[in-house]
Amino acid sequence: MKILHIFSCNAEWEAFRRISGYLPATMEHSTLDIAGEISMAEKPDIVHAHSWFGSGSAAEALSEKFNIPYIVSVAHNDIKKYRNTVFFKKKAVCSALLQASKVVFTNNFDHDSLAVNLNSELADNVFDHSVVLLEPAGDYWTANLRMHPPTALVNIRLLYVGEIGEDSRLSTILDAMTILRKRNYNVTLTAVETIRAESSFRSKMKTTASKRDDFEFVELPQGDIMTDGRLMSFYRANDISVLLNTETDTIRHFAESATQGLPVIHAVESPFSGIFSEKMTDFPVNPNSPSKLAARILHIGDNFATVEQHLSNLSPFIMFNPVETARKYEHMYDNVLIKHSAL
Repeated sequence: MKILHIFSCNAEWEAFRRISGYLPATMEHSTLDIAGEISMAEKPDIVHAHSWFGSGSAAEALSEKFNIPYIVSVAHNDIKKYRNTVFFKKKAVCSALLQASKVVFTNNFDHDSLAVNLNSELADNVFDHSVVLLEPAGDYWTANLRMHPPTALVNIRLLYVGEIGEDSRLSTILDAMTILRKRNYNVTLTAVETIRAESSFRSKMKTTASKRDDFEFVELPQGDIMTDGRLMSFYRANDISVLLNTETDTIRHFAESATQGLPVIHAVESPFSGIFSEKMTDFPVNPNSPSKLAARILHIGDNFATVEQHLSNLSPFIMFNPVETARKYEHMYDNVLIKHSAL
């Protein structure tokens, strides 16, 4: 089976790379630039566009030209772009989803968000051939699984991982810490920057950290071969991940947190919504409310032993295991080709 992948950015390639090594050797994978061309001699069996707006139309065009099935993965940013599409163009941009053999979502939130934004007829036509396949953690993480001991927390150590921008809501976290410290709770925050983007907010946070003993700002070098190991040390040195941003690339940090046994506090409307549905494992909060965040932190702290036991029972390691995810992709590719061959 020959599968042609179309990536519109490096992040899409990185996400697929985590599972590609576990797909059968009988599957041949190649890539194509969005504006690229292929000949009949290079004709693949399946085309997989890894974003709707970024490469969906290219996959649809190749499908029409060579009579081959195609798959479209819907990225988090695709949902935002669809919301901003002018009304009279919305049906046209849905064509790539409607004609696809399979539509893939990497989280339930994006699936549900698109359902809300589509009219009922379009939604029915799209979702009758859609699937949710969670983005897995990398090999390093699933090879080094760990759960926190189910003990009570005395000092609460918070962790943020990702880009240090306005969407990180670090100000909300710091304000929540102030509320807790006034109530005589000892709370610290470590913010680990994995994507560097210069901004006034970043500069402000870096300056703030230099003046406080309860806030550490860590710059993780880009492309450092030891990045995973260094990052894991921060997960293991802290108790609760606070990921209030809503960008889909941080779902990777949600997965990393899960492999290290950390409960994750996340925004009410975020890509993490619905991954863990049980009350003692899912911790949504209003990302703009320091008081509600403080209450959520205390809830987890006071019930930490129970939370850890419930997280362990969910087996989150399997949920984010690249081998298991690759098996699901293999099954999807096989089914798409079988159904197309039967037409």
